[in-house]
Amino acid sequence: MPALVVERYDREDGAGDSPPQRIHQEDFNQVLGTQGDQKYQRYGGKASFLRVARELTTLGDRRSVRRLARMTVLSAAIGNLDLHAKNLALLHPRDGSVQLAPAYDVVPQAHLPNDGELALAVDRVYRHAAITRAHLVAEIHSWGVRDADHVVDESLAAVLETVSVETPDPRAHPGLADDIVRFATNLRAGREAGHH
Repeated sequence: MPALVVERYDREDGAGDSPPQRIHQEDFNQVLGTQGDQKYQRYGGKASFLRVARELTTLGDRRSVRRLARMTVLSAAIGNLDLHAKNLALLHPRDGSVQLAPAYDVVPQAHLPNDGELALAVDRVYRHAAITRAHLVAEIHSWGVRDADHVVDESLAAVLETVSVETPDPRAHPGLADDIVRFATNLRAGREAGHH
């Protein structure tokens, strides 16, 4: 039986023979005071990448801001339209630190029948197919990331490298790898992600 085994990021080793301890996670719907469908920027406008980045900056966590930047680029490069406020979260380990949780619920969806819009706008652009490298750089730069262009280029290169060595599961969308290569290559070249 095929299986995917993933180590949980929201657990810490217990002391001695104690079982692993849960790390508290707080999604950005809670952090930003949004409710229900307000996790999507179009519904209420309270949730946005800029507001998430500002919260992380307020916490003094620049590494998490850079992680958010890489997650944003990854989502654009693979066609993950569902990076909303409940799919971004803070981790609160027992040591009292706070940091952005690793990416979770990352699913390419651009090939599915949907409106083609991102849950959170990138530089005020919602339509995934219309996103460009310039939009990604402008969005991330607005968070105070001075080398946003480098972060975007490095992230796109990592996506292209990964897709070149990984084989999608046979049950995946047949054009998945081709879609990701097209989106990431278009973005890297300064074209709209959905350019054919």
